Amino acid sequence: MPGFLDRFRRSDVDPGDRDLIRLMLDEGEQLGTRPRETTHYLHFETAQAADIAASEARVAGFRVEIGGPEDEREDWQVRASHTIIVDEQTITMARGTLTPVARDAGGFYDGWDTYADAALDEMGSG
Repeated sequence: MPGFLDRFRRSDVDPGDRDLIRLMLDEGEQLGTRPRETTHYLHFETAQAADIAASEARVAGFRVEIGGPEDEREDWQVRASHTIIVDEQTITMARGTLTPVARDAGGFYDGWDTYADAALDEMGSG
């Protein structure tokens, strides 16, 4: 039985994150058994803002790529990746780190994605 404080901690989990994790588990993904590269997306209006956020994300331990309008985008996107066991706690921690990074640089956090088990098997990962 969960502890009294667990219900308060669960309220910190973004509902969209919880739904995506639940969907993946319902589809049979073995999220808790193997680390997988997970990418978080941050969006900005300028290259300078994207560079600032990318630097902060690197300091926080993420691998970073920047894409801009020359990549057929309308804005600048920072893709911050790390290899984790995907669960509510790790995603909430990443969102909690990257949301203020994006906001402080004038942008916004726009969610995450990760590889399915079949893709990991194909790549020979895990």
